[in-house]
Amino acid sequence: MSLKSRSLLASLVLRISLVSILSIIVLSGLVYTQIDRTLEALRNQTVEEQAKSIADYLQSNRGINKIYLDLPAEFRRFYARAGDAYQYLVRDSSGNRLFTSPAAFADYFPDTLMNAGIKEFEFVGPSGRKFFGVTMPVTIEDKKLYVQVAQTAVAADAFSDEITDVFINRLLWVGVPFYLGLLIVIIWT
Repeated sequence: MSLKSRSLLASLVLRISLVSILSIIVLSGLVYTQIDRTLEALRNQTVEEQAKSIADYLQSNRGINKIYLDLPAEFRRFYARAGDAYQYLVRDSSGNRLFTSPAAFADYFPDTLMNAGIKEFEFVGPSGRKFFGVTMPVTIEDKKLYVQVAQTAVAADAFSDEITDVFINRLLWVGVPFYLGLLIVIIWT
């Protein structure tokens, strides 16, 4: 092989390698961004489902308290064991607190109630931790109530981080052999 053809081969290998590496990086970044957006939507959906679950257990009561929250024992245990990581709050249309989870930071939940559908919110708790939540309007026998549910960003991100780690590991196990195979084919060709 002449010096000129070796130089051409080296130039081709270098250029194709750079394009391949850049393509893998860009594609990985796009997929990672999509995963991140999907996980954020999943987090919001999870908090919304928690609010719906609590709303399902709100009942009209004939006694002194016109509304009753009849959470099953497993829900009560979950919120008791979760500490402040998962919280709920139920308000009436005047903003008065009717029901709260055992460790709810009720003063940190937004008290400006929105009349139009489910609204997302964020707040920073007393220990400086960030919380994500939703406010969901509910009507029980013509009484407008608001179910608010929040969870720590740490609780929400734990699941996201695990999925992201699995993605990166699989990318390495697939991407590196693919790149090496591509490099071998380029050199051989």
